[in-house]
Amino acid sequence: MRRLMILLVLLFPSACLATEKDDITAVAVALSSTDPTLDRVGAVRVLGLHRLGAIPSWFGGISGLAWEGDTLVGVTDKGYWLRFHVEADGDGRPIALSGLRGGALGGIAQDSKSDGDAEEVLRDGSSWLVSFEHRHRVWRYPSDLGGSPIALRLAEEVAALGENDGIEAMARLADGRLLLIAEGREGESTSPAWIGGPGQWRHLLYPRHGLFRPTAAAALPDGGLLVVERQYTMMAGPAMRLLRLDAARVETLAGHEIMRLEPPLNVDNFEAITVRARADGRLVATLMTDDNFNPLQSTLMLTLLLP
Repeated sequence: MRRLMILLVLLFPSACLATEKDDITAVAVALSSTDPTLDRVGAVRVLGLHRLGAIPSWFGGISGLAWEGDTLVGVTDKGYWLRFHVEADGDGRPIALSGLRGGALGGIAQDSKSDGDAEEVLRDGSSWLVSFEHRHRVWRYPSDLGGSPIALRLAEEVAALGENDGIEAMARLADGRLLLIAEGREGESTSPAWIGGPGQWRHLLYPRHGLFRPTAAAALPDGGLLVVERQYTMMAGPAMRLLRLDAARVETLAGHEIMRLEPPLNVDNFEAITVRARADGRLVATLMTDDNFNPLQSTLMLTLLLP
């Protein structure tokens, strides 16, 4: 059955990446409704865009993403973790998904937006770091995300962030320091950020670009950083920018745009990113949208080959 599904996907890109148990589905969608062959945007090659679906009520609202081997691990707006296996071809293109599992994050009230609004997840050695907004905090979990967390000591200013303006992006830099970037208040020219660690935080300012605000980050092997930014307007709808920050400029938080998605291209509320290397060393980024558990939105998985 698995071989048949892989063959169907290779021959018919619109085929569903269903698994043998049909626990998670991924339907390929075109990046452009007018040019179905479009696979490059800016400096980035698009390896795939898929609309994900699953039966469990907790599936959706994915705001943070990380790799654990060949398994994608995510956290959601309602305080859940989820994970599923991704089988990819030699180019890094996903060809099969399987083994969806999920459960409540430890230490929070289940299905609680106010207490369990997880925004980012980061593999940190043998443990996990998860950031939350509304009640702003970063918790360290054991290898089991359903286990008992320990609060990370943050800069005092974090507690004063607006309810929906919390830490959306988090990365462990090559030198071992943590970088935390908050979404920040609407209408301002910068978003607050912090670099360092417990007891050694230094305040930074992340420069805004128009209405775009940061929603996710991923550290790169060369010491650089990728940052996802999104905006939404009633007139134009959602848009997304992907920025790369060179290692020498990480502390200035000044990046250059390598990709932008906006209508009429297929775009939604991108809030999560994670990166891994394929066999030849090229880096592949996987991005995910937060559908806000809204039937008018989608959980999209975007796979990119970085320049």
